[in-house]
Amino acid sequence: QINSKTSEIIIPVPQIVQSFEDKPPSDQINSKRSEIVAKFIAITPAWMQPYLRLMKLDHTETTYQLIHPAVGGILLATPKGHWPRLMHIALFGVAGILLRGTVGAVTDLVHKDFDGKKTPGEITDRNALMFMALLTTGSTCALLLVNMYTSSLLLCALPLAFVWPYLSHITLWPEVWQATLTNWGCLMGFSAIQGQVDAASGLYYLGCTILSLYSYTLGSYVAKEFENESETKKPESLGVALGPQNTKYLLAALTGTGYISMSVAGAMTDQTVPFYCGLTCLAVYMSKNIISLKFDDPRNIETKYQETTNLQQYSLGGLFLSVIMRKLLY
Repeated sequence: QINSKTSEIIIPVPQIVQSFEDKPPSDQINSKRSEIVAKFIAITPAWMQPYLRLMKLDHTETTYQLIHPAVGGILLATPKGHWPRLMHIALFGVAGILLRGTVGAVTDLVHKDFDGKKTPGEITDRNALMFMALLTTGSTCALLLVNMYTSSLLLCALPLAFVWPYLSHITLWPEVWQATLTNWGCLMGFSAIQGQVDAASGLYYLGCTILSLYSYTLGSYVAKEFENESETKKPESLGVALGPQNTKYLLAALTGTGYISMSVAGAMTDQTVPFYCGLTCLAVYMSKNIISLKFDDPRNIETKYQETTNLQQYSLGGLFLSVIMRKLLY
């Protein structure tokens, strides 16, 4: 739609509230939670609703995927004898929501060009860009309350956030870039406590990135099953291009590498038994997932993908218990 007075593109709004059956299978795992947020959006003022939809506020799972790594970084950096800093976790929660909005707005603006889609909301391109700038400023200010180093790390990640929608159309393995961006919070969370990043935070970041890559690789098979032939063709994911058997080898390598890197990070920060128990349970779970994968059964792949979208909760649970034990013992 074109505004005849300003010649600007008017962005139509798709309805955010869908039935459980209408949603793609990869989204159904968080359907109820998303619908609760969608109902909240529905009761907000009419002028506000298009902007809340533009920032993908109802996509709760991807927001959690941004916040989880930051919480993990905070827990990993918590010194012996101290409780986790709840204020820092709250600030990262706010920053995560705002950053998810930034990435969502950028993605929709880019996809409008690639796929002929429009960004959601009756919002002009200019207003969408201004809103995106506001979200970026808000997230940066939230982390400035932590320290300057952490805020600088956020600014380093913003270029990747802005080019990520293009990379998903031109790279062979877009899941790598997505995992790299999603887990950047590991480094920021660690620096929020320690004032800097070190080898331990880098290894933990690598482990979290591998966990996400494991899940996203399975997700690429789900996306292939539900790909709309009318959409602009994207490069085939490397996971799909490798074929089923080689993908299993890839997932096994990711499992082993992630386990080793996170274990070393735990040793470097003097984590206790619960942390390693959590990692071991995670590695066993991922291995069983690989063994039971059936690539000729779309429903099986979809189920396995849904089960891996929150892999970091296993490591986070063990890490949290480790921090508590270190507080009680020291």
